[in-house]
Amino acid sequence: MRDTLDDVVIVDSGSADRTAEIAAQFGARLIVRPFDNFRDQRRFALDACRYDWVLSLDSDEAPDDAFARAIAELKARDFRVGEAAPDIFKITRRWFVLGQEIHAFYPIVSPDHPARLFRRDRVTFRDGGRMVHETPTGATSTPSALIGGTVFHYSVDTIEELYAKLHLYTTLAARDMRERGKTGRW
Repeated sequence: MRDTLDDVVIVDSGSADRTAEIAAQFGARLIVRPFDNFRDQRRFALDACRYDWVLSLDSDEAPDDAFARAIAELKARDFRVGEAAPDIFKITRRWFVLGQEIHAFYPIVSPDHPARLFRRDRVTFRDGGRMVHETPTGATSTPSALIGGTVFHYSVDTIEELYAKLHLYTTLAARDMRERGKTGRW
């Protein structure tokens, strides 16, 4: 996959693993930014990108070889699909939870098809958006197309990670609701 990409940007929110060492090994640019929410992390990462086309993957997502080939083919065709020139492309993402492939991780079904390859001069995360499960906006030219291959999403490996993720996501969702002037009820 690295041979297909012109620039790799990793936004690290303070990991204590070998992220910096691995990033350097592959020539990636590592930028440290404290985590506040997913939307603003993605906005920050997008601002750090050097090229118009951006493939946005999370640290727990791994593309297969067919996906890498599909990206290389799209790049060779100047991101055109036939006569169409979409602003945004979707991926096929299959979810794994506790080491098992799943078909639903509420509210997400698997596989799902999030928009992850887009023109950053036309598509943004700036127009509002949620703090978690953020969605790009602004594609205006043609409907999004689906990239071949698969991205595997290894969401959580342990029950402790599951509870930590649920806590983070519900906290961000509550902050997001408050920001929008919405209230919750039992």
